[in-house]
Amino acid sequence: MAMAINEREENGEYESLDDFCDRLDSKVINKRILENLVKAGAMDWTGETRAGMAERIEKVVASASSAQKDRASGQGGLFDAMEFAAPPPVTADSPAPEEWPKDERLEHEKELLGFYVTGHPLDKFRGVVDSERFIKLGLLDEVDLRDKRARFPFAGMIRSIEHKVTKAGKPFGVVVVQDFTGDREMVCWSESYLPARDAGLMAAGQVIRFQAQISIDDRTEQRRLTGAQIRRAERNPT
Repeated sequence: MAMAINEREENGEYESLDDFCDRLDSKVINKRILENLVKAGAMDWTGETRAGMAERIEKVVASASSAQKDRASGQGGLFDAMEFAAPPPVTADSPAPEEWPKDERLEHEKELLGFYVTGHPLDKFRGVVDSERFIKLGLLDEVDLRDKRARFPFAGMIRSIEHKVTKAGKPFGVVVVQDFTGDREMVCWSESYLPARDAGLMAAGQVIRFQAQISIDDRTEQRRLTGAQIRRAERNPT
């Protein structure tokens, strides 16, 4: 985004989403790039909701592209005088779209940036997940594994899950679970998987606490978990 920074330094702060698009080459700041900027939170400075900007992107990009073409052909006088300070006013006939839920906004940030910016999906569970009762996933490599049968307490959120079946026909799950320090893969064999699935816990977004054995994957040499006693995690006390 060096071009956007240079333009801002040379000609002043951007005033709105429309102003941002109008001042930058529409061949570079295209619809897809602008959508990603909105989803990542990079356009929050406009004061508009991300949902509202996402709904307007196609029209904003088309308008900016048309104005730039007119300026290039010498017809830019009218457009140069236009102001791009604010989105169209909200009326009873065209109410602003409802903002995306916080979890959806955070998921976009994680997907596009690799990390969360404006919060964390586990914020409502911080007092529990971050407590000393549970081992942190980011510190898994520091756990003493001399007792290979030992089970350790963890808590976190399921980011993704693969529902599988063994050759013997027993269902099990391969889960990626995360806390505030990182994420790890966990296998849940049938005896642990089925009760958790029946309780509605084997799904992305579920916040759980569990016991787990720690082993080292022969292929990746990374530590992985085998989960048991999976329960729903409590929310922060209010």
